[in-house]
Amino acid sequence: MRKDLLDPGQVALFLAVGAFVYVIYVGLFRLAGLWFPELVALSIAFVIAVSIHFALNNWLVFPNPETSSEVTVAKVGRFLVVVTVNYLLSVSISIFLLQWWVPDYIALGMATIATTITNFAMNRLWVFA
Repeated sequence: MRKDLLDPGQVALFLAVGAFVYVIYVGLFRLAGLWFPELVALSIAFVIAVSIHFALNNWLVFPNPETSSEVTVAKVGRFLVVVTVNYLLSVSISIFLLQWWVPDYIALGMATIATTITNFAMNRLWVFA
């Protein structure tokens, strides 16, 4: 039996995982920033956070009983496509709104809302399907 596409419990768990990973991302960035230049610290934090995000989505948010939520090269590749698409979407929305003098916190907030929606949909329907 197919689960609802917008299962409220799954959406809530997805948002909670995202918030948890965000806290890890910021913490790692600040910690790495004690020893490394900003760009290096950001890169270290990003790679670790994205890896944690993938693992939690794979095993907790979008478990697949048919595959035992196994990690495959194809699944990781699809996840990296989603990360790239959402990065490009976020930058595009942010730059567009910022050029119209929208305050940065609103522009980034709008981009975050858009990428959260596309991230959930693409992960639910493609990456972890």
